[in-house]
Amino acid sequence: MNIRAPAEIDWLVMAVGEKAAFVFVESECGRTMWVPARASGSALEARYGTELATAVCARHARSSFRVPMLKRWRIRCHRLAGMMVTDIAARVGVSERYVYAVLSGERGNETRIRRPARPADTRQISLF
Repeated sequence: MNIRAPAEIDWLVMAVGEKAAFVFVESECGRTMWVPARASGSALEARYGTELATAVCARHARSSFRVPMLKRWRIRCHRLAGMMVTDIAARVGVSERYVYAVLSGERGNETRIRRPARPADTRQISLF
């Protein structure tokens, strides 16, 4: 994805990788979950796999863990994946204006993110 993960989940990205951490945050963002002492046999392991469950249990065993929302990071990751602004806004739960502000760098000190260009259709003639 090539976007640096926020400090809140840097430990998770180091343990399981950026894609697995993104999937976990995207599906559980904002929720508070009870983390078991051991990952083996837990619902966390059944849903997200052994590697992620072990990492979360190692850090937050026998306590509650609120998965951060990380809206700006999720917006930037979705844009790099090629999603439209309207779809990003619906998925993240923010306005389209907020998505544009994050992508233009207004919200924070990140660089501007643009959607990857679509390849030209070779069957179509040039207009100019």
